[in-house]
Amino acid sequence: MKSGLLNLSARKQEKIKQALLSEFSNVSLLEAKVANIVTLAEISRGSFYTYFEDIYDAYQWLASIVFKNIHQSLEQTQDSLSAAENFILEAKDSPYYNFLCQYYTVNDAVMNSQKKPSSGYFDDLSQLKDDNEISDWLIAQAIHRLIRSYFMYPEKSADIIQSFQALKAWQKRS
Repeated sequence: MKSGLLNLSARKQEKIKQALLSEFSNVSLLEAKVANIVTLAEISRGSFYTYFEDIYDAYQWLASIVFKNIHQSLEQTQDSLSAAENFILEAKDSPYYNFLCQYYTVNDAVMNSQKKPSSGYFDDLSQLKDDNEISDWLIAQAIHRLIRSYFMYPEKSADIIQSFQALKAWQKRS
């Protein structure tokens, strides 16, 4: 995202955000069109490119907002497993449901193909200092995996909920 977007009024930013959310909720990033976004946002194509480098940059901006909002709502409870389980149970009512379906089934892989490799995965684990930190890290990994599985295989939602129950039982024992 370019700094020009931050200079817009909150109302105009919201209009662009809603246009992006509509486009990226209805089609994959591979099928998304700047033309559709600028029409919905009521901005010129040139303006789009003053706010974003390309469609991937626009997607990244929106995704950061979506995931920040989701994480903030999940962090309102102490029990991350129950919060994530409730998120899945209520996901279809979320304004982000279709966006997340597109994200987990196609767009995450598309975005990852655009990035340079990083070594963060193993570095994070090697930085953990004790069993509690390792347990918290493992639970976070499991939560993200189960949420991904829910959006990729919604017909398996009962199995996914059972997995949350098993994780909660394991957490109580450890």
